Amino acid sequence: MAKLCRSAAIVKAVVEIAAQLGATVTAEGVETAEQLQQVCQEGCTDVQGYLVSRPLSAEKTTEFISSSSLVEHAYNKLCAADRTARSSVEAA
Repeated sequence: MAKLCRSAAIVKAVVEIAAQLGATVTAEGVETAEQLQQVCQEGCTDVQGYLVSRPLSAEKTTEFISSSSLVEHAYNKLCAADRTARSSVEAA
């Protein structure tokens, strides 16, 4: 549990620095839906890891990119829902 809290604190700090610099943040090693939700909640703009795809050859990568709109849509929907929930809590 302490490791998870430390990891979340590191992600949050990196996201805050990136936001101040106008940069994006890619969370690497995302393997579970829970991890995806956590990095979205912290404000990561992109993810990479086995949850999205296993390592692929160049040929397979091209195929994946052309068919990955469902993955991108799901990620964007999850992040948008999180932003809405946080806005509601902050407004209260």
